Amino acid sequence: LALSLLAGAAAVEAMAAFARTAMRRATVAKALERLSALTDGAKEPVPAVRDHAPPMPLRIGATELAPGSRVAILGRSGSGKTRLVEALAGMRAAVHPLYVGAVPVDQCAATVLTAQCALSPQDAPMIAGTIADNLRIARPGVDDADMATELHVACLDTRIAAMADGVDTVLDEGGGMLAGGARKRLSLARALLAERPLLLLDEPTE
Repeated sequence: LALSLLAGAAAVEAMAAFARTAMRRATVAKALERLSALTDGAKEPVPAVRDHAPPMPLRIGATELAPGSRVAILGRSGSGKTRLVEALAGMRAAVHPLYVGAVPVDQCAATVLTAQCALSPQDAPMIAGTIADNLRIARPGVDDADMATELHVACLDTRIAAMADGVDTVLDEGGGMLAGGARKRLSLARALLAERPLLLLDEPTE
């Protein structure tokens, strides 16, 4: 009787997983239909946007960092590394003395921080759409050659090329068939495509 109950519970859980997958696929399909309807009237391709802001120096505490510097922020788990990086990207309030140029990061306009920073976060978010859609977030109108270049740098080009639809492979918000490491690589390629002076990498070797 106990084994029968366990088998029944396992079957219910398995069917629930299938149902959740079907619902996610239906959500993605509906989202793609809406996007298609919005773009049906577009006659011209989206032009590539390449706004290169001049790099600005940074100051973290008493440490001055000239453009082109490379710095590793080390510390035990929970010590505030992610908070510092996200504060530089303008995503949360700073708890450290952080300056972009000569201006405290909390007083910098969002447009200034956006023009300076490209972030590959610890938990790389994805949108429901194709791999190419996820890359174009960084730079609207980016062409296939530039995408291929940065996917190669992130060591993801061979895997995507092996997929039946390549960069047109559809993902859901969770990254679909991409495992955590592959999502991290896709996030890195996206940050590189943004071509910002400051590249912020949270747990880049994860």
